[in-house]
Amino acid sequence: MRKLTRIVIAALFLQFFAGGVPAEAAPTLRISVVSTSGTNVTVKWVSTKLTSKDYFEVEFTKAGSKPKFVKTRSTGIIAKLDVSSTYTVRVRKYLSPKIWSPIRTFTIKGDAPKNLLSSNITSTEFALNWDVVSNASSYNLYRDGTVLTNVKTNSYSATNLVPGTSNRYTVSAVFATGESAQSVAVSVATLLAIPQKPKVVASSTVTADISWQLDPNAVSYTLNLFDSTGTVLVNTVLVEKSLASYQYTALSPNTSYSVGILNNYLNNSTKSSDLLTFTTSTPTIAGFAATTIASTSVIIGWNAMPGAVTYEVMRDSAVVAAGLANTVLSYVFTGLAPGQTYKLGVRATFVGGNKVTLTTSATEATVVTLTDISGKPTNTAIPVVTLPYATTPIVGATLTSNSGNWSATPAISSISYKWQKSNDSGTNWVDIPSATAATYLVSATDIGFTLRSSVTVSNTNGSTTSFSFSTGTTAPIYNIAAPVVRGLLVVGQALDASDGVWSSPYTINLSYTWRRDNIAISGAISPSYTLTESDIGSSISVTVTATTLLGSLSVTSGQRGTVTIVGNTVLPVITGSLRVGGTLAVSTGTWIGTPASNTYQWQSSVNATDWDSISGATSATFVVQAIQAGLYLRAQVFGNKTSAGSVVYKITAATLSTATVPALNIQNSAVPVVSGAWTEGTTITTTSGSWSASGTFTYQWQSSSDNSTWADISAATSTSFVLTSSQASKYVRVQVINTSTSGSGIAYSASRSKVGAPFNTVVPTISGTLKIGSTQTAANGTWTNTPTSYAYQWQKSADGISWISLAGETASTYVPTFDIANSRIRVNVSGGNAVDTATVSSSVISGFVPPQATASPAITGTNTVGQTLTSDAGTWPSTASGYVYQWQKSSDNGVTWVNIAGAAASTYVLVAADAGYQIRSQVSLTANAGSSSAYSLPTVGIAP
Repeated sequence: MRKLTRIVIAALFLQFFAGGVPAEAAPTLRISVVSTSGTNVTVKWVSTKLTSKDYFEVEFTKAGSKPKFVKTRSTGIIAKLDVSSTYTVRVRKYLSPKIWSPIRTFTIKGDAPKNLLSSNITSTEFALNWDVVSNASSYNLYRDGTVLTNVKTNSYSATNLVPGTSNRYTVSAVFATGESAQSVAVSVATLLAIPQKPKVVASSTVTADISWQLDPNAVSYTLNLFDSTGTVLVNTVLVEKSLASYQYTALSPNTSYSVGILNNYLNNSTKSSDLLTFTTSTPTIAGFAATTIASTSVIIGWNAMPGAVTYEVMRDSAVVAAGLANTVLSYVFTGLAPGQTYKLGVRATFVGGNKVTLTTSATEATVVTLTDISGKPTNTAIPVVTLPYATTPIVGATLTSNSGNWSATPAISSISYKWQKSNDSGTNWVDIPSATAATYLVSATDIGFTLRSSVTVSNTNGSTTSFSFSTGTTAPIYNIAAPVVRGLLVVGQALDASDGVWSSPYTINLSYTWRRDNIAISGAISPSYTLTESDIGSSISVTVTATTLLGSLSVTSGQRGTVTIVGNTVLPVITGSLRVGGTLAVSTGTWIGTPASNTYQWQSSVNATDWDSISGATSATFVVQAIQAGLYLRAQVFGNKTSAGSVVYKITAATLSTATVPALNIQNSAVPVVSGAWTEGTTITTTSGSWSASGTFTYQWQSSSDNSTWADISAATSTSFVLTSSQASKYVRVQVINTSTSGSGIAYSASRSKVGAPFNTVVPTISGTLKIGSTQTAANGTWTNTPTSYAYQWQKSADGISWISLAGETASTYVPTFDIANSRIRVNVSGGNAVDTATVSSSVISGFVPPQATASPAITGTNTVGQTLTSDAGTWPSTASGYVYQWQKSSDNGVTWVNIAGAAASTYVLVAADAGYQIRSQVSLTANAGSSSAYSLPTVGIAP
């Protein structure tokens, strides 16, 4: 301030002696407002008015860059600056004494995306959308604070998720000069799918085979077997995830059950499916036969039926002998009439599921007794009526009856026919006038009646009449073949209905009713129907009604489904070089319904049946990686379209499988290693790695924005490469190809963190005593590019391969608890700066010793026979286990101790045998790593 005062006084002095008039001292400028919005900054200041020739000069300065000057005559200005940059600003009057205002510092963050919303949430996928940010080149999507991916548009579709999982998502805008702040977070939880109702594959009297649809995300399945009402639980079974069927055994015969299934995931389970109801079958008798047939007697026999209590023998459907012991397996019918037809049978009683005695269906056979030489004809097989269609007589159809089979001595002299009908299901029959031939033409007066033939056979001894079985009920019209829905199930496509095949002697008129999910569609009554968006996701069928002057019959086609908004008619095709390092391309195929866009997903498989999506492989081209050697490949092409109701649909068409990707016969045993500082302008260098055979090496440096999808860097084909601004905030690696006359191989260096991001050069370590309850401390390790912050996540593992994060353990220290004993422990350390966050895992520690008491147990009570002593547990590290007590006594002043039999509670009642002994308590605690014990101080000698 003093220096400024001297400068002003000196200037006035010189002007006075030069003959001029002293100028008015310039007032001090003061910036009053600095506010940012997006990439703009508004600066306002307080000052006196300007002279006619004067103006203000505003200086903006970004670290490492030249100042930017702006001139204005206003006391405020709006400037557009670089995003994610920190500036200083000051202002002065230009023609007045050049005294700058005090400096103000501010940061341009850029507009964070707004209105981040989730939609189309299912059990395995969902969509995110947000408002477009002006001038943004792309967007970074974060999941639980970590960059998930970078996208060019303001939307993202997440797929292949685990049902019932929840994550927190934010998004930032990426500009040419940096990244904006993150949006307001949105939490998205995938749904828990309710499994489909299981199916009965097969069942018997005491078993049932149940099947269900596999869930690739499930870790197991729970089957619940109930009674027929679905309220009383009979059995619960836990089935491993790879199985899709289970056989219930030891069920009760002729008993109804219901069964439901739950899909179990790592942390939760679905609701139960709808219950499937099934009934075990009724046991039947096998091996039934007539073993000896005479003129007046027949012997029948059968096989023993497991579970039978008694047997009942029947003649002509009436019980003639009941209560036969279950050891009786035959019966003799006597006093029968020669040459007569009898229906003989047997049935069994058994105990059903509700301890109720039940009866099986009768096992029967028609038996004809032998006749003597003077007998009339006997029937050995009843007449059979032949119908044109199934068992239904149709008006105008001709029915034909044979005579059956007969035995007669003397020979048959005549055979006559008579047709009969019944309108009460065969209880009463009436003759049809004039219907006395072996054939009969069905007439309109027969509608609603069942028909049969009566055949009378005669010889010199008399006549015998036999009847055919009854037909079905006579109908005016019959459907021979049901109608069929033809056409493509895509919105806008026209379907047509075949008429089906019908039979009637009269003129047939057809009418049509189209159905959506078996519900009639209003107004859809023509032979064709054009699909609309209302049909999406539904099945389509058609009912054709045939009408004659005698009546009508309606038949519905099989359901076709499901209707989609677009459809694929020609599958996409893969072309290109099927080898590691080769580039494949997929065509879109041919579609109807005109998708708004096509997107892609490449997949791999070990058996060309079960497919896994390849992470990040979502473009029309794909570079085959070494990990795909020996696998089959295919591509999914999605037809994407939004309906008029703003519903987004994605229809899938998959290519045929490729052959397996040829294996690399030159093997890499040590990957190339890249060395050098990980900053712009630095030269990085790679080794060739170690190989099973020597050859010629070629190099290709690659970069990636998401550490998943890699692109070759143009002209970067030597062992060294200079990092440029084009690689800023990207991942970089090198591809090395080894080629020789005996084959080839490919290897990649480990992908380093984003250029400019923290990079770990010495992994973190863990220090501390390997003991439950002892503090373990993480050291950060050594990093380049100066992390500005560190974060921690402690993890445990049973095998050193699969790791589970310990909930809430995110500090640099961790105190092991009882439940992790015998586990392996490590910590993930994340170093972050303005470019990115990198995470590495520490070395692994294991071999924890059991918990040790930090305070010994203590005994309270009176040391006299008959009194109760009580021991506490002492103090131990955190544990979920129970404590085990054992009281001991010593007769040699505590030198040796013996357990007191049965004294294993926290209290002990002194008995006469303890008099003169010292007593102590032993408290034990068992962990996965082993057991340890703590002892109380001994009592004095016990008084009698």
